Amino acid sequence: MKRLISPFTVPQTGVDNLSEKHKRNRPPIPSTVFFTLPVVRLLKDALSLFERILLQNTRPLPNLDFAAETLGGLKIKIEEMLQGEDWEKETPFDYNEIHILSAAVHVYLVELQFSHRENLVPVCITLCKQFTRMIEQERLFLS
Repeated sequence: MKRLISPFTVPQTGVDNLSEKHKRNRPPIPSTVFFTLPVVRLLKDALSLFERILLQNTRPLPNLDFAAETLGGLKIKIEEMLQGEDWEKETPFDYNEIHILSAAVHVYLVELQFSHRENLVPVCITLCKQFTRMIEQERLFLS
């Protein structure tokens, strides 16, 4: 069963396993994340790189078909975001999609650093942090 979460709405739960000290030291998890047009383009590029890596893999992976299916759905959603007229529209991503987006952005960050495209690195680092916080929040919610 897929649990839908949105890049714009992170589940807010009453469950919090962090001590008071850790709560003070952590930045708050945003309830809303807005993707600008350049960021959506960056996500599209990151997914394309991730797909190339996935297709070049020669080792048998247990969930390769599922990952490819999820990646295909993500590419459609990102393309719809780029083509859409309504930038206020929320686009929901499920738990698996968030994980793939996170992995794709982390891999893309390495690619940016190796290709010396330093102008995109800060944006990519911010995305990495946002996706990591979303995944951490989801883990807290599920525990």
